[in-house]
Amino acid sequence: MFKLGSPKILTGLDITRTSVKVAQIEKLKNGWKLLRYGSIPIPENTIKLSYKSKNIINMELFHQTIRESMELLGGGVSIAGLSIPNEIVKSSIHKYEELPKSKTEIKKMVEWDVEKLLPFPVENMKISYHIMGKNQAGESALFVTIGIQDVINEYELSLKELKIDAKIIRPSGVTQLNFYINNINKLAQTACVAYIGLFDNFFTLFVFDDAQLIYYYGVKKGFSDIHFFQTIDIAMLHYLSKNSDKQIEKFFIGSQVGYHQELEAMLRSIINKKVHIIDEKQIIKETIFHSEVEDFENLLSYSSAIGAAQSLAV
Repeated sequence: MFKLGSPKILTGLDITRTSVKVAQIEKLKNGWKLLRYGSIPIPENTIKLSYKSKNIINMELFHQTIRESMELLGGGVSIAGLSIPNEIVKSSIHKYEELPKSKTEIKKMVEWDVEKLLPFPVENMKISYHIMGKNQAGESALFVTIGIQDVINEYELSLKELKIDAKIIRPSGVTQLNFYINNINKLAQTACVAYIGLFDNFFTLFVFDDAQLIYYYGVKKGFSDIHFFQTIDIAMLHYLSKNSDKQIEKFFIGSQVGYHQELEAMLRSIINKKVHIIDEKQIIKETIFHSEVEDFENLLSYSSAIGAAQSLAV
C-alpha cells in the first residue's frame, strides 16, 4: 500500500557485471504498467565484481553508463530502487525463537549473530534483513543480506554524485524474486513451491511452504554450463535431504539467461516427474503488466530492474 504522497511512477536500476538495465513502471489500481525499459552495456575494465574489495575501477566510465541509462528513461530521475550484483553480498536465513519489539533491537540481535559468523568487525558490514514470518515451530525467520560497507557504499555514493537517491538497495536475486513474489505466495498457500532464479553468473534457490520462506541457497556459477547444472543438482539434493517431509510440488523458474528446457529436464530427473513447472512468460503476460509490451522473452532479463522499482512501493 502506498504512503500518502508516494509517487506512482517508479524507477529501478539493475547493475550487472556487463550492463546497466533500467525500468520505469506505473502503479495502477489493478497492477503495473511498464512505461520504459532498456539496457546500456558497461565498457570493459569499468567494474570488477568482488565481495571484499571495491568494484568500480573506472568511475568516469561508470558514471557515463549510468547517465546513458537514465537517458533511456527520459532523464529527470531522482529516486530509484537499486539492484546490485548477487556476487558482492552474502544472504542466508536466520531463525529466532523470539524477536525484540523494536527495529533497533532486532538490528542489534542480527548484527551480533552475524559477527559470530564472519571474520570482519560488524562496523565494516552493511546488514539488512527482512522478516519472513513464523514457521510451524513458532520461530521467526529473517532473510539476512550482508555486504562490506565500503563495497555497497561505492555504488550508493556513485549514484548520489549523479543526483540519484537509491532508496532501497537489494541484490538482484532478491529484486528478481520481488518481481514474481505475489504469484509465488498465492501458489505457496496450497503447495510447497520452489523458485529458481538464473543469472549470467549466479543462481538462487528459494523454497516456500505455506507462504513462508523455508530454504535459500545462492552460489556463483561455475566455469562451464555442466558445472552450473551440477551445482543446482547439489543444491536440490541438499534441500531434499534436509526437508524430506516437504516435497516440492511446484517449480517456478525465473531466468534472465535461458536454460529453461535443460533445467526442466534436470529437475524432473531429481524430483517427482509430475511436478508442475510454471511458465513465467504466461504469468507476466496475464497477471503482472497492463502494457503494450509484446516481447516477453526479452522482458525476462529485466525482471530484477522491474523488481527494484516495485520495491519502492512497499
